Parts: sequence; C-alpha cells; structure tokens
Amino acid sequence: MATIPDGYCEVQIGITNQINSHVSSVSLAFFCDPTAEGIGNLRGVLADALPDVAQDMSTLYSMVDLRMTFPDGLGGTGSVTVALPDPIDGSGSSDVMDVRSAMVINKRTVLLGRHGRGRLYLPGVDEENVAVQGTFDPAFRTTVNNHWGSFLTKLLTPDDPLTTQPPYLLHSDATEPTPIVAFDVSPLVARIKARV
Repeated sequence: MATIPDGYCEVQIGITNQINSHVSSVSLAFFCDPTAEGIGNLRGVLADALPDVAQDMSTLYSMVDLRMTFPDGLGGTGSVTVALPDPIDGSGSSDVMDVRSAMVINKRTVLLGRHGRGRLYLPGVDEENVAVQGTFDPAFRTTVNNHWGSFLTKLLTPDDPLTTQPPYLLHSDATEPTPIVAFDVSPLVARIKARV
C-alpha cells in the first residue's frame, strides 16, 4: 500500500453506473492541505479537468464525488468526501461491456522501472471500441491518450495559476512522491477485481 506523506493527499474519484449498485474509484495523488480552502481548490481544478477523461466512459457511468485521504490525524479524521459540483457523465454509447471491464491508464514518471510507474482503472468500456481479441481500437487509444493529455494540461495550467494541481505517484517505501509526466492507455481491456 502506498504511503501518503505530509502535505499530500490521495484522491479517489467515485464512479457510479446505471447497471448495478457497484461504485468504483480512480485514484490519484496531489499536493494538498486539509483546509477548506485547499480542498475547495483541488475540487475546483478536478471538476474542470475530469470531463476530458470521463467522456471515454459509457454514457451509463458518472463521476460523482472525491474522497480525499490525508496522512493519519491530519485534518481531523484523515479523510473527507466531497461531491463534485455536478455529476460528470460518460459520453460513450450505452452498449457497455461487462461491468467489470476497464481501461488501464498508466501513470508515467521520469523514474525507470516499476518504481516509476503506476496505473488506474477507468470503468465503462464501450463494446464498440474493443476488438474480438480484447484489444482497444488504435484510433480509440489515440483519442483516450489525447484526452488524458488534456486532463494533465488542465491540472498543470488551470485558469487560476494559484490552484495548479500536478498529480503525483505515491510509493510504498515512503520515498517522496514522484510527479506524473504522462498518462497512456494500455492496449488490452482489463478486469476490475472485486475487493472484500
């Protein structure tokens, strides 16, 4: 499990769907203070940037809230959940694959090896974007990569330069988090495993 150092928080983006009651989440880390102002700034930047990547999900999926986890004891309980100003709906079709299917979005840093990369799982895969062998259409992959590039740009250059929110990769060995420099989608569809 990744360590959250002082000054950082891990954000899980809550995603609901209209198929069943399953709620999944996408996890990213940011430099953030646990004050109302700090939480509000991060929420505002994410609310502006998330539509870029949400559009790749099926129209049956929506991003609805942010659960921010801080180092234990910081800011009271150590975590807070805030609703997004409005749900951010997917823009794909309603012809969704198995609800356990997901896009694997790779988090890239300047570090080499496993220590320098991470991944997140974005649910809501449209059947029409996947070939018989379980690979994404190359044109769709390019589109997804462009959307994640736009998402990263909005985090790094928001309308208000004082609210810049670069994403970080957390590490399990308590080393300093590493800035994420790029995102890209893996060619194969993945399955989200149920957690007990």
